[in-house]
Amino acid sequence: MSRTTSVFERCCDVVLRVAGAASAVPSPAVAGLALALTLAGCASTGPPPPGAPLPGYPGGTAALASCLRAPSCNDTLVVAHRGSGTWSRDENSVAAGLQVVAAGIPFMETDVRASRDGEMFLMHDATVDRRTSGKGKLADLDAAQLEQLQLRNGELVPALRDIYAVTRGEAILLLDFKTRDALETAADWIAREASFDDFVFLVNRRSEMSVAASLKSRYPALIVMASATDEAKLDDVRRAFGGRLPELIGAHRPSSRLVAMVHAEGAKISANLLGYERVPIYGALLTRLMLDRGVDLLQTDRARQLWSYVRKRNESEAAAADGGALGR
Repeated sequence: MSRTTSVFERCCDVVLRVAGAASAVPSPAVAGLALALTLAGCASTGPPPPGAPLPGYPGGTAALASCLRAPSCNDTLVVAHRGSGTWSRDENSVAAGLQVVAAGIPFMETDVRASRDGEMFLMHDATVDRRTSGKGKLADLDAAQLEQLQLRNGELVPALRDIYAVTRGEAILLLDFKTRDALETAADWIAREASFDDFVFLVNRRSEMSVAASLKSRYPALIVMASATDEAKLDDVRRAFGGRLPELIGAHRPSSRLVAMVHAEGAKISANLLGYERVPIYGALLTRLMLDRGVDLLQTDRARQLWSYVRKRNESEAAAADGGALGR
């Protein structure tokens, strides 16, 4: 890393620490520094506005899964948070899945909970109150009851199989399990009726990691993302997975050191842009910082715009690499 790059990283980190989750309007001083860094190149991602449908990842989810499993694959990828973003009318819905596929976005993150009778449904909250026409805890309702409830966009509450019918082969579903009991149910269902190339299991707590490690022994094709925000938590992940890292590490705003450690062990690492994007200049700043650090996946509420930029960036880097190889 050059001295100039190091200075930029330190400046970006200072601004983002001050920003916190960017839930408030930035102060003039912080906004001014962020703008200066943007103009200097720290945050100049320049994603274009929404437009025509975009092509998906070449080769679909089979190629995507191969990339996740291969340390040599350096493509940067984008994850659409809840499909259409936080607090959208279409969050965790079939409509969101259709939007992801139409935009060619590689991943859709979605939240999974189990009904009282063990069926898997998409719902972030523990209760159905905010998102549906019903009331009560999802875990207290049977599948037949949930299937009668309407989302705010007019759809019925989707089961995991409903969203999979839309994304199969086109986009990988990053499953954020809100209850541990859904992990094994989902893995067994995928083994019977789906493909592990179409899914990534996100596990956040040690107890979930232990279950995921056991499931990987049963289903070696299962791809896992384990949460680790610092080096100490990376040790916890290693212990859960028998001394090694799973395919993916999920972090919020990983340091250059954490990114390098994960890559050295042949795994990939994701960053979370959520919250910061509420103030566009902070979102741009964090995006550029994470790209410069070599993060592999970016989870965002603005997936279409970011993927249109990242896809072109991947193509440019691949062309430059091919040109360099031909020139040697």
